Amino acid sequence: MSLTDKVRINTHYTRSINLERDGASEAVARAYIPTSMALRILGRMVDALEAYETPRAWSLVGPYGSGKSSYAIFLAHLLGNPGERATKATSRILAQNKDNAELVDKFISITQAGEGYCTVLITGSPESLARRLVQTLAEKAKKIWVPREQPAPSVVEKLEKLAAQSDHPSTSDILDCIQELQSALAAIWYSGLLIVIDELGKFLEYEVRHGDSITGSSDIYLLQALAEHALSPHNAKLAVIVMLHQAFEQYARGLGESLKNEWAKIQGRFENIPFLESSEQTLRVVATAIEHDFTAPETRKIRKEAEQFAQHFAKAEALPGAMDVKMASKLFEACYPLHPISALLLPILCQKVAQNERTLFSYLGSRESFGFQDALGRYENIGEWIYPWEIYEYFILNQPAALSDHFTHRRWLEVVTAIERLGDAPDAEITLLKTIGLLNIVGAQGNFKASKQLLAKSLPTQGAVDNAIEGLTKKSIIHYRKFSAEYRVWQGSDFDIETQVKEAITQLGAFNLAERLNARHALLPVVARRYTIKSGALRYFLPVFADASNYQKMDKRSQDARIIFYLAENAEDETVFLDKVIGSFSELDILVLYRHSTRLRERLAESLALEEIQRSAQVLHTDPVAKREFTDRYAVAIAKEEEQISFLIDEPASEQWFHQGEKLGIGNKRALQ
Repeated sequence: MSLTDKVRINTHYTRSINLERDGASEAVARAYIPTSMALRILGRMVDALEAYETPRAWSLVGPYGSGKSSYAIFLAHLLGNPGERATKATSRILAQNKDNAELVDKFISITQAGEGYCTVLITGSPESLARRLVQTLAEKAKKIWVPREQPAPSVVEKLEKLAAQSDHPSTSDILDCIQELQSALAAIWYSGLLIVIDELGKFLEYEVRHGDSITGSSDIYLLQALAEHALSPHNAKLAVIVMLHQAFEQYARGLGESLKNEWAKIQGRFENIPFLESSEQTLRVVATAIEHDFTAPETRKIRKEAEQFAQHFAKAEALPGAMDVKMASKLFEACYPLHPISALLLPILCQKVAQNERTLFSYLGSRESFGFQDALGRYENIGEWIYPWEIYEYFILNQPAALSDHFTHRRWLEVVTAIERLGDAPDAEITLLKTIGLLNIVGAQGNFKASKQLLAKSLPTQGAVDNAIEGLTKKSIIHYRKFSAEYRVWQGSDFDIETQVKEAITQLGAFNLAERLNARHALLPVVARRYTIKSGALRYFLPVFADASNYQKMDKRSQDARIIFYLAENAEDETVFLDKVIGSFSELDILVLYRHSTRLRERLAESLALEEIQRSAQVLHTDPVAKREFTDRYAVAIAKEEEQISFLIDEPASEQWFHQGEKLGIGNKRALQ
């Protein structure tokens, strides 16, 4: 028998929530646990919805798996038709706590006079936000009016036509339809229109890749216009919620300064709300997700050990926030078999280093090596715990080589390098080193750090901890910091790669982008497949780069057919292309106006800077941490550079193609071939 027979996870907490798929799910709404943070946000939003004229556009920013999607579904049901079961269920969940009585009354007052809010839920994908929004609005409007006896308002037909047209819908057309839709909704007693866009980052990334990096783009202004329109008074008010994993401007990396500023303005139109739960609140959700089937003696055994852990941690002042011994005891018992250190580490770790598929609740449902389900299958006895070193194995060893946070990445490298230096050693030393490393990676959270008191409970016996600390200290793998009263993994690198890269890029100066790319990237010929298949004769084009400074030096009558990528970095470059370059080459050549050159320059500059550092930095030959950090950073830089180059052929719709002065309609790679 294993713990699998005694412990299980409520699957509502481990499955990924998708707004469009799960938006109507009563089960998802019922499973939601309103935390103190969620209640504060609900209070802010309902106050805005009650007001006549006030901003009603919010951006919820938080890491993957933090519960943003579940929150949005809960809110959508709260604002739904008061007669629906899901709306009643969410109101009851709020009302379970008497302190929420005023909040419940506010939501009821908003929706009780009619149909509640019309909610439009969208999950991000790599496509145009404008087109997707119009399609979803059209589907929602049709769903509302088709079952009704009275004729549908004209806005339903307008939305369907707008969704069906081949051209990109304009911001003004969309806003006109939304305003008409609000009036139509008010006429049938809807309280308002709520638009929720989850994973907005996917739309933004598509926009960065396919939008016009010189003159701006409609999807960016659509977001701005939606936020501004949500401020306006109306009988059926508009509210907009977008959910991201990072701020708007982070998605604009690689764009020109003017467009970066435009992106930053959009953030200012939305009230930014960090969606980050405290460790205590996250543990409450985890405790609810883990279900036990213990006998009375088994329950008493776990309860006793949990109380001992709580008392020890309280004495070490390592409990987070306002958590006292009684509260900690209950949480540790409910989170069994997670060791208390593991349970307290998990929320912090997920915020710092977890990927999309490495969220806390993905871990609870995972049967991968060292995942929660795997541990349940391996452990046989009640009283065995999942220790922190197992969390290290699951989360850290499965992470990508380069983390977005430089400081966290540095700590990660130091831990990995220290484990490699330790080599063949007793198991207790290896597992303790991983525990110390994990605590170092997440950083000190008050007294929750690699202190003697905390480490004393990190292995099954005190003797194993003492022996492991002595062995690791003698080998200079760890050292004790008296001023902070904690153990730290050996730190052997003073190499600051961020500063080095910035300095190297500065020294590069304003290099000629086209010449560098021609020398660096010998792109494969692009075969004219249709012609070749039909005629049996191979025909191909040679890709080359040009810009305003070097196009005149190029052979205007080359014997080879070419695809000439003209790199425009500003509006002046584009004017030169349209006025002079188009007519300068022979009928054998195809010319391409590439407007994302600033992004390409930044990608190339980082690669060139790193290559210069590799030639000049002697520390890379003597410092293993610095060498590993450089190797990871360089691999990522080269991958990003090659990805940007591959867009030229793989996504031709993001460029403008010309032959003998005539613009070509190339919408995808197949059309190009």
